[in-house]
This record gives sequence, C-alpha cells and structure tokens, in this order.
Amino acid sequence: MPPQADTDTIKKSFRRLAHQFHPDKNPDNVFAHTHFSLIKEAYEVLTDPVKRKEYDKELWLLQQNTIRYTQAVTPELILDRVHHVADAIVYRKSHHVIENHLTDYLCSLLNDHNIAVFQQKADAQQYAQCSADVLALCTVLPEHQCRMVTDRLAALCAQQETQLEHIQAYLDSRKHTDRYQKNIAWIILTIALLLCIAMYWYSRKV
Repeated sequence: MPPQADTDTIKKSFRRLAHQFHPDKNPDNVFAHTHFSLIKEAYEVLTDPVKRKEYDKELWLLQQNTIRYTQAVTPELILDRVHHVADAIVYRKSHHVIENHLTDYLCSLLNDHNIAVFQQKADAQQYAQCSADVLALCTVLPEHQCRMVTDRLAALCAQQETQLEHIQAYLDSRKHTDRYQKNIAWIILTIALLLCIAMYWYSRKV
C-alpha cells in the first residue's frame, strides 16, 4: 500500500490478506500463521490514528536514513541529508520524530567512515553548515542524547577550532538552559507553597 492509503484501502487490503493467511485456512503452515500475526499487528497500527502518526514519523526518518550503496559518500551528500532533516524538523517544523530515532539517525550519519570522508574533502563553509544544522537538531533532543550527537560532531570537527568553540558554546548554553528548566518547577512550587501559607495566616487573622 502507498504511505497515503486511507482507512478503506487499509481495511480492504487487511481483509484480503487475512483471508489468504488465516490459520484456519492454513492449519499446518507456520509461515502463514506468522504472516497472519504480522498482518493483524500492522492493521491495528494503521487504523489507530495515534499509532499511525507515530508509524509515519518513524517511516519518514527511516527513509531519510537510507543512503544507497550506489551513491558515493561525499561532504555534499552528508550535508544534504543533515540539512533536509533539519529543515523539516527544526526550520519548517513539518515533521516531528521520536527522539531516540533522531539520535540514532545523526550518530549513524556521523559514523567514523563518513567523518573520515568529510574531513578529507570538506571546506570551512561545509563544516560551518554541518555544525549549524546538527546543533539546530540537538535543540529538540534531551540532554544525554544531545551529548551523544555533539560528541560525534566534535569528532567530525576535530581539526576545526572555530567549530569546536561553537559546539562548546552551545553545550554551555544548553547546560544553563537545562538547569533553569529543572529548577523552574521547584521555584514555582515554592512560590505556590508560600502563597498558600500567606493565605492561611491571613484567613486566621481575619
């Protein structure tokens, strides 16, 4: 089925495949039993709006993560992949993906082989663009996953002092922001508690 298949198309396909692989029609066929279970699971996901949305997110990122073996890995290809995802998730906000999958995608894209290719052929402008897009994507990741990605980015930019400074400045800023967000809940709770105490004492006096 195409990714944009509607509910009626999904139901028709499910009924056809379920009839074909139903255990009652294939009592001694282990493959058919397994296939029927997978078909049933897929139907439950694709007909549930929430699960379908999550599945579409995963499928979209998986498609971005597919670099064909027939394509030579170049700085341009790596930049195109990073920028395409950053554009969709951060700049246009047309997609929202699961954080674990985005982390895996970026760490996979910044693997040792791709880093070696990038370092051999990239110029200063390409380093700057890659660093900017990766750091932009890090803003949607929690702290520990952000650190995993920035470690890979730092390895990529190992010989680029300016970019390493940008990465460190981002991490310092991120640390301050994360600390503030962690403390703000306690600050609000403390203020609310003080207000409750003040109101209680005021009501006692009145």
